[in-house]
Amino acid sequence: MCPLCSSAGHLVGLLVVLFYVDISDSPAARLADHLRHAVALAARRTARRVAIVFIIDPFYTLPLLMALIIGSVSGKVRSACRTGLVISCAYLMMAAGAKWSVEQRLTPALAEADLKAAPVLIQPTPFNIALWRATVIDEDRYYESLISVFDRDRVPALEPLRRNVELEASALEGPLGQRLTWFTGPFLRFETRYIHGQETLVATDIRLGFPGFHPFSFTLATREGDRWVPVAISEEVRSPRGVHLATLARLAARAGGDVSACAPATT
Repeated sequence: MCPLCSSAGHLVGLLVVLFYVDISDSPAARLADHLRHAVALAARRTARRVAIVFIIDPFYTLPLLMALIIGSVSGKVRSACRTGLVISCAYLMMAAGAKWSVEQRLTPALAEADLKAAPVLIQPTPFNIALWRATVIDEDRYYESLISVFDRDRVPALEPLRRNVELEASALEGPLGQRLTWFTGPFLRFETRYIHGQETLVATDIRLGFPGFHPFSFTLATREGDRWVPVAISEEVRSPRGVHLATLARLAARAGGDVSACAPATT
């Protein structure tokens, strides 16, 4: 398996530990600082250049797994693994072609909305390469679009949502906020929530998930009097919504080209 794809899940876990675990000043702490920089740099480049398959995609993994099983049973490990690798690589080529098609379809919509120079992230939705999610940042607003390879000539619709950038300066004032935005770029949404009875400023990484469900949100500041004070230790805030089978069923229908399957999202 491609090392990048096979270690992606471990990479996410490692990043959370490296960025949000506080350790004392020691050789281990200095080593952790180097690891933070190296891993974050690699992940940042990976997220922007190689987003052609979802972090967990059974259509990529299963051929390799089946090849190992068949090879172990039959004794023809090399031949079976070669076949599995060819199938998986062909799937990656299909994914790259699907993304290129989506990019070509999205370009006129961005031009019409005067967003050609805006930061854009195009990535597949969970477990497939048929339905793609585009996220476009435009200062206080960001736009979401679901685009299927089976949409034919349909022009992608851009749904506007708010980022609440009036909270951005306060959220990114502290070192934890600066680390987070260095890692995510502009793909952050800000909001306030009452956590443990205290007004808290929360930043959400909108790269992973979809409107209504973003799994990674972090506390960055708390309200003290008339100002925001950066927190010393950031806590992960769970999404108030979960992913249900009905949601996945609608995404599957949308992947097949059914535009009515996914209703407009709400923040």
